[in-house]
Amino acid sequence: MNSFLQRHVRSVIGTISGWDRLRFRGTLRMLANAVGLERFLSYTGHLLKDFGDYAQQLSRRTRDASLAVTEQAARPVVHLDNPGVCKEELARDIQERDGVRQGLICTLTAVEPCYSYNLRSNRANGHLELVRAYRKCQHLYHYYQHPLWGFMRWRRWTAPSR
Repeated sequence: MNSFLQRHVRSVIGTISGWDRLRFRGTLRMLANAVGLERFLSYTGHLLKDFGDYAQQLSRRTRDASLAVTEQAARPVVHLDNPGVCKEELARDIQERDGVRQGLICTLTAVEPCYSYNLRSNRANGHLELVRAYRKCQHLYHYYQHPLWGFMRWRRWTAPSR
């Protein structure tokens, strides 16, 4: 790389360097704020008073579908009581122990902090409203060995328990 830069020094105006990984993040922008989530719930016919039950049901379905992939691949699901455990190191240990060269290595689960919503009664107008809150929810970490991209992790989280 340095020889390339030295050869083209007059054309290069800057360089980018970084760590050994790429990180892709996705957010449903409409649902990432209280107003957007309220609009979505209204559009889908869900009342705010039923939001907790709706979120729990959706989370349960999402979690079950996510873990079904792990079960179908006959890979381990490990629940971590301590979210401070180095998940990547544990996944690499499982990969080495089981000789996984490609595909799903394991799924790790842990209860960790996340941003979510609480329902609050607005005394001024007598209506319920969603308020963004820092809560705890279950995170699922799926670790893979991809033939081209190498060691990968995919994380999803579920709605906080009430």
